[in-house]
Amino acid sequence: AVELGLTRQPSASSMARSSHHIVAIEGIEGAGKTTLASALQQELREEYIMVSMDVEAPATDSAEDAAEALLVARFKQHMRALRTAAHRSGVILDGCLAGELVRVEAALRAGRLTEPRATQIYSLGRRLLQRLPAPHALVLLDVPAEMRLTRTPAPRRPLEELRGVEVGLRQLAGDQRAAGCRVLTRDWRAFGSVRAIRDFVFCLPPVVKSYSEVAPPSIAASDKILADLTNRVSKPPPLALQPSPVSPVSILAPELA
Repeated sequence: AVELGLTRQPSASSMARSSHHIVAIEGIEGAGKTTLASALQQELREEYIMVSMDVEAPATDSAEDAAEALLVARFKQHMRALRTAAHRSGVILDGCLAGELVRVEAALRAGRLTEPRATQIYSLGRRLLQRLPAPHALVLLDVPAEMRLTRTPAPRRPLEELRGVEVGLRQLAGDQRAAGCRVLTRDWRAFGSVRAIRDFVFCLPPVVKSYSEVAPPSIAASDKILADLTNRVSKPPPLALQPSPVSPVSILAPELA
């Protein structure tokens, strides 16, 4: 049996580093990722560019087809972001591919995705993730799933699935911190000012590699990567899921070092 570990991202040392800072903002649906990313980009002005990772869900009757299409679309959007930001100090993303894998795991545990397609989607997502440079910073907007249900419009995911995403993103933040990524977790009760987050970005250490060393592939090359990886995805044995807690865990304190 294969144990699912979607919240784990390849270590930073095994992934290419870009020549400009990549700042990813994560949180559950409706946490305010795009709002914060836009405000942060205004604070950082022309030095950073904000690229939305929000893509429209494809019209399909299959939850599995939709999940795979979203992974591919966000990979392409991430590649476009890197090409767009080639001559800037950095890029701000309102979401990341690793966060999308967290959502895939939560959907599987909630029963919205089924085997064996879920394992195939996981394998594809991991391969796509290995093609992307690791983020230099992650800002997690820690909003409880129950609070999201009080906002409008109504979320696309049921409460159980939102809780799974909430816990999974906290795990992702811990994994990213252990891999050397700078992580700033904001409790929903005290998000703080945009300028405080701007200062967090300004304190990121300089990047050594030049852009030419890790230049993202062209659009045609990206499409070929997707085609090759999609064709190589095997059909592994069914998954053996481990129990995952859904109760809130202790809030991570903001950490700037």
